Amino acid sequence: MAMRWAVLLILSCLAAQAAEPVEVDGLWFLDEARSRNLGVKLYHPSEGAGPWPVVVVSHGLGGSQWGYSYLGRHLAAHGYVSIHCTHPGSDWLLWDGKGFSTAVGNLKQANADPANWRERPRDLSFLLGCLPEIERRVPALAGRLDTSRIAVVGHSFGAYTALALAGLLPDLPEAGQLSDARPHAFVAMSPQGVGGFTPAGAWKDITRPVLLISGTDDDQPLSGRGKGLEWRMAAWEGLPAGEKFLLVLQGATHMTFAGGGMGEKADPRHLAEVNAAVTGFLDAELGGKPYEPQPVADGVWKAK
Repeated sequence: MAMRWAVLLILSCLAAQAAEPVEVDGLWFLDEARSRNLGVKLYHPSEGAGPWPVVVVSHGLGGSQWGYSYLGRHLAAHGYVSIHCTHPGSDWLLWDGKGFSTAVGNLKQANADPANWRERPRDLSFLLGCLPEIERRVPALAGRLDTSRIAVVGHSFGAYTALALAGLLPDLPEAGQLSDARPHAFVAMSPQGVGGFTPAGAWKDITRPVLLISGTDDDQPLSGRGKGLEWRMAAWEGLPAGEKFLLVLQGATHMTFAGGGMGEKADPRHLAEVNAAVTGFLDAELGGKPYEPQPVADGVWKAK
């Protein structure tokens, strides 16, 4: 009997290893029209025939394609292809190898640059147009991307980026049309409130399904306390009703949703709750079903 259980344990471990998501890094896509070269890392399932729905992930200020790996791996393990890109001009190069004051100055300057607010959404639209090229470059994905089921996930500056594709109207008259009809659902973690390039009423035209996620300690790192959860709730209040959801996690900080950083280590329980909420939302919305939020031990849900 002991031998039988040992064999079963070994087989289950092998099965778990076989189900580990596949990670593909070092992909580059050049948008010649805008002279922007986008680095990409993607995560995809290691098993199954597909086709798999596509999630494009947009990082926060100072981030990169290597961020949000906790979410990318989870999505891939649950049947999604998660595509993470680096946004030039608001990425990790702003702080890498720099002294503290220089890094902070670079980050603040990038955040105030209208070009970054204009080009970030265009980066994601460009990548959506590159999906056939991704299938060509990654043989395991040939014929396996379900382009009828697309979602966008973003954190902080990436939350704006995701919502811009959903129809958020920034105060950028010269930017033109930034929304994109291809994604069906959007997740915005640590969304911006009113201020800067985000005017009051910016969210009024967002009619597609949206999940907002924040935390009770979700302050804005560059501004310190004062631009926290209450400020971020303007996004929730500004969204029109209809498949809109808000999850607030008790004790979660701004960097929780990045998987940690800036001297903080994310609580694994919070990350598990984010993963469950995101996949549950996408499973429903990309599957053509209304989303029914599940209770979260550390969180409070709202829906409208």
